[in-house]
Amino acid sequence: MARYREQMFYEREKVRNLSIILFMLALFLLFPQCSNPLDPYKNSSGNDLCYRKLIDFHWEIVLNSSAGNAIKNISNNPDGNYSPAWSPDGKSIIFRYDNPYGGNDIYLYNLSKSTLTNLTIDLPGNVSASNPRWTPDGEKIIFSYHELGEQYCTYIMDKDGSNAKKLLDLKTDIYFYSDSYSFIYKAGEDENQTKKIIYKTNIEKTSSELIIDLINFGEEYANIYDFNPDSEEILLLLDSTPRITNIIAIYKIHSQMLDTLSVADSGYSYLRPKFSNDFSQIAFVEVNWEVDNSKIVILEQGKEKELVNITNDNEWIGFYPTLFSPNDEYLVYTKNINQAGEWVNWKSYLYIVNIKTKKNTFIDEGHDCFWNPILPY
Repeated sequence: MARYREQMFYEREKVRNLSIILFMLALFLLFPQCSNPLDPYKNSSGNDLCYRKLIDFHWEIVLNSSAGNAIKNISNNPDGNYSPAWSPDGKSIIFRYDNPYGGNDIYLYNLSKSTLTNLTIDLPGNVSASNPRWTPDGEKIIFSYHELGEQYCTYIMDKDGSNAKKLLDLKTDIYFYSDSYSFIYKAGEDENQTKKIIYKTNIEKTSSELIIDLINFGEEYANIYDFNPDSEEILLLLDSTPRITNIIAIYKIHSQMLDTLSVADSGYSYLRPKFSNDFSQIAFVEVNWEVDNSKIVILEQGKEKELVNITNDNEWIGFYPTLFSPNDEYLVYTKNINQAGEWVNWKSYLYIVNIKTKKNTFIDEGHDCFWNPILPY
C-alpha cells in the first residue's frame, strides 16, 4: 500500500509539472513579442517609443523598445528632424524633415515597409511645414504652415498629403473632439496680452463659438494643456506671477465652472500638466527654481503622488510633457543634466517610471518622446 501511495504521488507530480510547462508555453504563444511573458513592459519589438536623438551633431527620429535596447534611426537626414507623432493605429510616424537648402517638410515613415514619404512635396518652395499632429481617427494631419515673410498659420491635409488647406490664420495648439471634426483652440495673444480666448469650431469652419475668455479668471498667464472631449473639460495652468505661483484647474464647458485642482506651494511652479488616457489622472512637473528641485507628480481624485524627485543642482526635469503609456501604467519623461563648459549646455536623457512601483528605467539619450498607441500596457 505504501509503494502504491508513493507511485500515485509521483504520478500527480508529473501531471503538475506538465501543467506548469503547458501554462508557460501558452503564455509564450500569447506574448511572442515579449522577452519575459510575465512582464509585457519588457517588449523587445523595438517599436514601443519614437523620439528625437542627437546623432553626429544633428537630430534624428528613432524607434526604440521600452527596455532601451533596440534603437533604429528612421529619418536618416543630416539636416535635422523634429516633432515626431505616432498615428493612432500605430502603423506610421510623421515628423518635420529639414531640407538641405532651407525650409522643411512633413515626412511619413511606414513601419511595415520601412519607407519615407514626403507628404508636403507639393507645397511652394518658399513654404515650410512643421509641428505635425494627427486627428484622433488618423485620417487627417494638422501642421504649422509658414510662407517666407508672412505670419504662421495652421493647415490641415489628408493622411496621404492631399487636399491641404488653411484651417486657422494663426499657429496654435488644437484639441479635437472624438469625432475628429470639432475642436477647440486658444487665440493668439496680442502685444497687450489681452487675447486669451478659447474658441470651438470645426474643420469645415461652418461655425465658431466663443467658449471662454481666460482673462476673466484674473490671472496674468493662462494656457490650455489638455482636453477631455467626452466631458468637455479643459485642463489649464493659471499663473498670477509667472514661474512663481501656479494653479492647475479644469474649466467645465457645460456648466461654465472653473474647478481648482491644486495650488503650488510657495516658491514652486507647475509645468505641463497632462491627462492620462482614461482622464482619471493628471501628471505634471513641479519645480522650485531657487533650490534646484524638480518633481514629477500624479494627481488622482484630489490626492497627489510623487513619482520622481530630483534634488541635484545639475539635474532637472525637461521641458517636454510627461506622457502616459497607452494603458496608463507608465510615464515617459526627460531628465536634463547640465554639462561643464563656457556655454550653458545640457544633455537630455529619457526615462520610464512605473506609476505603481515608482521604479525608474533609463532608456536612451534623447527627448520629445511618444508611445506607440497600440501597446498593451
